[in-house]
Amino acid sequence: MTLEEIMAEKVSAVVYSSHARHVYDISFLHDRGVRINPDMVRAKIRGLYEHEFEPDVFIAKMHEKKKEWIDSLQPFLPRGMVTFDSIAGRVQNIVMDAMD
Repeated sequence: MTLEEIMAEKVSAVVYSSHARHVYDISFLHDRGVRINPDMVRAKIRGLYEHEFEPDVFIAKMHEKKKEWIDSLQPFLPRGMVTFDSIAGRVQNIVMDAMD
């Protein structure tokens, strides 16, 4: 699996998984130069879930992960450096720009 495919998996997982780590992973991969391939994301969502990518659904599902982030992910991140709100805002911009 290529990094581009992993990124597509992460974008779809934000909507269809309960784990907040996928939000962090999108930011992490983007920082390392991995770009979102919108066609790959759309094909993955269509193929696995028989849905279309919907920006409003992506944003809503991402923000539903805040409690899981605080409970399960935040204890493993550098204190005070990474917050859900900062990463979620960044990821929203990254994904919306790519999927536009």
